[in-house]
Amino acid sequence: MPTPGPPPALPRAPALAGTGQASETRELPAATVTALNAAARTHGFTPATALRTAWALAADFAAGTTGTAFVLPVALRDPSRPDADTVCGMLTETVLASGDYQPGDSLLDSVVRQQQWWNRSLEHQHLGVPGIERALSATGELAWSLLSFDAGGAPDRFALDGLQATLKATGDSSHYPVNVHVRAGERWQIELDYDARVPAHVAATLAEALVRGLTALALDTESRIAAIELMDPARVNGFETSGRDYAGSQPLLPELFARQVAAAPQATALVVGGTSYNYAELDVLAQQAADRLAGLLTTATGHRSLAVRLPRGLDIVVAHLAALRSAVTLVVLDNGWPAARVERALQLTSPALVWDGEGLRATGIGSHPAPTPIAPQAADTAGIVFTSGSTGEPKAVAVPHRALAHLAARQQRELYPEGRTLQVAHTSAFHFDAHWDAFLSLFTGHTLHLLTEDEYLDPFALADYVAAHRIGYLDFTPTLWNAVISSGAMTRLPEICVAGGESFPAALWQRMGQLARESGSVVYNLYGPTEATVDALAAAVTDAPEPVVGRPVGATGALVLDSQLRRVAPGTVGELYLAGPQLAEGYLSRSALTAARFTAHPFAPGERLYRTGDAAAWRPDGQLALLGRTDAQISLHGVRIEPGEIEAFLAGQCTVRRAAVLKATDPRLGERLVAWVVPSDPSAVGDPRLAAEL
Repeated sequence: MPTPGPPPALPRAPALAGTGQASETRELPAATVTALNAAARTHGFTPATALRTAWALAADFAAGTTGTAFVLPVALRDPSRPDADTVCGMLTETVLASGDYQPGDSLLDSVVRQQQWWNRSLEHQHLGVPGIERALSATGELAWSLLSFDAGGAPDRFALDGLQATLKATGDSSHYPVNVHVRAGERWQIELDYDARVPAHVAATLAEALVRGLTALALDTESRIAAIELMDPARVNGFETSGRDYAGSQPLLPELFARQVAAAPQATALVVGGTSYNYAELDVLAQQAADRLAGLLTTATGHRSLAVRLPRGLDIVVAHLAALRSAVTLVVLDNGWPAARVERALQLTSPALVWDGEGLRATGIGSHPAPTPIAPQAADTAGIVFTSGSTGEPKAVAVPHRALAHLAARQQRELYPEGRTLQVAHTSAFHFDAHWDAFLSLFTGHTLHLLTEDEYLDPFALADYVAAHRIGYLDFTPTLWNAVISSGAMTRLPEICVAGGESFPAALWQRMGQLARESGSVVYNLYGPTEATVDALAAAVTDAPEPVVGRPVGATGALVLDSQLRRVAPGTVGELYLAGPQLAEGYLSRSALTAARFTAHPFAPGERLYRTGDAAAWRPDGQLALLGRTDAQISLHGVRIEPGEIEAFLAGQCTVRRAAVLKATDPRLGERLVAWVVPSDPSAVGDPRLAAEL
């Protein structure tokens, strides 16, 4: 058996009604008991061992780990005591136990090992929990639950020296937060008592998991432990999916745009710089650009991709539309990037074409001819999005056409009102994946307003634009929303407001919830990494009293798993994994990193999961709450930052020996990124030239 570690910290709860203690009762049916007893006889373990094994699974499920220790009462007489044989009555001790298994093991392997461990432990059980605590110099409890088993059952009536007695009730209690008593018989009676330290939903989850574990042992001892579902599958589905049917493929963006052109050619598609373009006009411009791409690609070398480095305006919109319909991969570069980062991005992607301030032209990168454009396919890469890397190397995320198609389908069905055209404000930089949230309105029949930075960064200019153009959709990071709300410039919200890209402060959550109710609006907190194509989870601020990221959207699946890729119980902290057709293909030229972050789906053969690195837990109402990171990644103002990338750059300077980067909160300026450096020359500390060089 593994050495038991300290008990997990159970969630605190307010005192329960009455005595502060409550119970969950369950019954194991007669047919299941019969099957369990038969399996025990066949494989050489006892029903008590089966119970210990099932409780180990349930306790680990609730704790989100393995090897969770629990306490067992045993009847024995300490052989080291000289009067052990002469003391009257039943003497008991408590011993520690835990599960000994790997997710790939069968139930039979686990229960047999549990039986073997129990047999070996018999001669040592007199040490008990107190002896173990003394040996470990433990200052706290080694377990949070006690499990007892009445194998024979107590008779209801019995005689004692001619006195007839009737057993009215039995009871078990201890100082542990959870006490489980199982009484054998034709049917097993299970009673789980818990105190105010344990939320009611956790107790119910434990009781259900115990019954499911016992049932699995009775019916199929060859089952792999990882495949055993310890929670009702309908409840699992309710947590992990949107519950909507997105089966099959979705139309790709070029097809969606063509439908809009055919259905409403004169409808306004784009407003930029005070000029409006209808769908027919925008379609002509996009096709002209696509024809130019095709012509250049006949002689260009490099990959079939287009590097775009343009200011906000008509050209960058046309470049997107032309590349999408030409099956040319978009690589949008930030105008503010330093030359070295731009150069590295071009080396990674080897684009055949570039469209910047000097126009559309071939890059001359590479030696092989670029493939001839064809109609885009679902698996083709639609765009490359750069995110921060932990080693100083930016990560190039390859986003397929399929992912964008599913994002558009999700927006059409879940976000925008049916049968009405909204005025949609575009306020994100085009090199951020989040810009697709607003941009996709072009493909679903709405009007896209491309705001300038002067218009959306000035709260009063923004409020004027929203009012003048009747903007119905507005998307910002919580930081920018806080600036807009705090300024007092906007007292009523647009119909649909979206916040995302960073944590949502509780005070802002409350304030925007109040404004949403007053305005008749809906405010969504959207969560989604680039690797899951922008939106994976959503929560309306009026649906929860505190910030949460909500439930899965569209065809995306969300799973909270432990370190061995097993589901954890609601309320238990695990790592968030995402699934579904919106997942990216991986990282360009980073096969090892792709394999580490995109893993095989343990419950759906042939599918993949993306490991987000976010610690999360399901709330009882099915909403997901984020609880920090499992790594060092930082989210700041909508940008995911790997401190290691900055630290590697700083440490690479000849004036710096070591560097550390953290997010810090300034009382006046809010959250900021701060770097600490150890100069190569200690005398340079305080020298303004050092800061200037960095």
